[in-house]
Amino acid sequence: MPTTSNAKGVVKIEQLNIVGKRSGEGFVAHKATLVNALSRALADRVTLMDLTIGRKGLLGYLKALGGSNVVKVIPDGNASGSQVIGKRLKVICGATTG
Repeated sequence: MPTTSNAKGVVKIEQLNIVGKRSGEGFVAHKATLVNALSRALADRVTLMDLTIGRKGLLGYLKALGGSNVVKVIPDGNASGSQVIGKRLKVICGATTG
């Protein structure tokens, strides 16, 4: 999960290696592992599956999730490729992550 930060027009890339398992188009990982890695990152934004999102927002969302300690992150493609206007991620927490 690369994170980027921009200071005075310079883009710095920080690589975060998170232990998890590929699952279809997404991945499955322990919630605590994701929270810990995002807490240590210095950049304001993270790139996850070719989608750049705010690190603090994702971190807060993961901390607020109830249920299991395992999360599944997948791209949310409710429409076909030509109908999708914006990209989104879906985070599933609980017994349905398998």
